[in-house]
Amino acid sequence: ARVAGSAAGDRRAWMLRILFLLAVFAILRLAEMPFTVCRYLHYRAFDLTPLTPGGWVRILLLGLPVPMALFTLKYLLVLCSFAVFKQRWWLGSFLLIFLLFDVLPEVASRTYPLDPVEQLAPLPAGSHATAINEALARAGMSLPVMVVDQAKRSNTSNLYIAGRRNREYVLITDTFLRQFTPGQAALAAAHELGHLRRRTILLIADKTLSFLVLAAGFFLAFVIARRPLFRLSRGQIVLVVMLSLSAVSFALQPVTNAFYRREELLADRYAVEIASDPKAYGRLLADMAKQNLEPLDMPVWEKTLFSSYPSVMERLRECETR
Repeated sequence: ARVAGSAAGDRRAWMLRILFLLAVFAILRLAEMPFTVCRYLHYRAFDLTPLTPGGWVRILLLGLPVPMALFTLKYLLVLCSFAVFKQRWWLGSFLLIFLLFDVLPEVASRTYPLDPVEQLAPLPAGSHATAINEALARAGMSLPVMVVDQAKRSNTSNLYIAGRRNREYVLITDTFLRQFTPGQAALAAAHELGHLRRRTILLIADKTLSFLVLAAGFFLAFVIARRPLFRLSRGQIVLVVMLSLSAVSFALQPVTNAFYRREELLADRYAVEIASDPKAYGRLLADMAKQNLEPLDMPVWEKTLFSSYPSVMERLRECETR
């Protein structure tokens, strides 16, 4: 009721706030643009994408509306919290955002995503489907297997499990189907099933981390905003919230990366146990690294700060010990 009264009393102010958030989103995307362009040029130079510059721009634009809407909604909740929760705006904001963006998607019904870029279809019957289903059967699981039209955008290959809890499905790219054997598809599926076996632990860890980042980030923003020295407006406080969340997330990144690197190695172990062939799994890792032009190793500082995956060499060494 307070928010509705405020909006009715000053509709123009709320429109300006929405435009302000859209402008901030646009500025952030523009700041990322040099890195995005360099990644596209890298893919073009090594023949990892068939997209022309015009096609790449089209894909880029198609992918903007959803993150833009979610970004605007997220920080509109912060602005609304000033009217609803008063001095406790930071507490109300992070609880609302956590419930809407982290809890609700896990309990709401969900089917296969209707993505304007990716088109999914059930994997047709054949040797790849048979091999993947056999891997599922050995793990005591039954999941839908979908194929995505990756070749229109990239020549890289992948196989992974997507979907929310208890609504998961195996997703394989059409490039993977063309470039890897049914046996390798079964090995890749076994790795992903290793993750799925630990889905409860992964879900709890993911949501706990999100809760901690939101709580610490909003509290840090509250501490900064309440200091008389700054005398910040609501729009400026929103910017402080963004910076605080980024700072807290970056500070926790080494811990997060270490956890997920360990999970990848545990999934590798499970795949080797299912296949009983460490050498075949090692060849799959090497072949995928070659196909996707992944670096075989990385400096310790890069792995600690930026990588949630162990290096290919580290994963190969892990296979050799099994």
